[in-house]
Amino acid sequence: MAATFRAAASQQESENHRLLRSSPKIGSSTAELSSVLIGVAPTTARRLAAGATTIRAPRRTSIYTQGDKSTGLYVVISGMVKLSLSLPDLEERVIALHGPGAWFGEGALLLDEPHLVTATSLEDSKLAHIPSPAVLRCLRQDKTFALRLLAETLRRLRAAMLDSTAAGWSSARQRVIGFLLDKTATAQRLKDQITIELPAAKQVVASRLNLTPETLSRVFRELSRDGLVIVDGLRILIPSMGRLQAIHEEGDGVRKKGY
Repeated sequence: MAATFRAAASQQESENHRLLRSSPKIGSSTAELSSVLIGVAPTTARRLAAGATTIRAPRRTSIYTQGDKSTGLYVVISGMVKLSLSLPDLEERVIALHGPGAWFGEGALLLDEPHLVTATSLEDSKLAHIPSPAVLRCLRQDKTFALRLLAETLRRLRAAMLDSTAAGWSSARQRVIGFLLDKTATAQRLKDQITIELPAAKQVVASRLNLTPETLSRVFRELSRDGLVIVDGLRILIPSMGRLQAIHEEGDGVRKKGY
């Protein structure tokens, strides 16, 4: 069994390396990469783009798998990437969902360790792969870039810690409402009304929230019944942001009183 697993892992790693080798260079055209590296100095963006390659990952393409050697930093130019963790005798656990502008793979790169999670494209995606030496060189040369990467890494660590503790004290309803509120930051808003689109299939979102798909569906039905959301496939209409926010804060207040 172990030998079979190692063989499969080796085959997948070879496929990942083939994907990188066949990818075209971004070269001197930095506009595409710079457009998603918000807050990164133009000089640093050019340096990062100099050795970067473009990866076109069709839906359900494995970008790297748990245990693969780190080769660099990935930036999502378009599409959506899922980071997931596989544990023996357990279902896949979705750790994060990354859309345009997000980078991933920085943990394994900075620690010089194999990837702890698996990265998979959820839809046809376009990525930039920046080799480790280029990233490390820019980190040494640009303190602002280094601080930004550190801040994002710490933000994700904090979110992961909150997620792990929330599973113990936060209700499914509170987790779903919190997730919806997080997604409203970039949503198109018409007064108090907002429409958002779930970043992935409901089964993936359920795993991200440490819920079963059945529980997520039940919560959406309850929220719809209460007039807090209108669900149309992956599109969620929030009639009143103020009301949803108030209910979320009320739930947090109840939890804090319990301590």
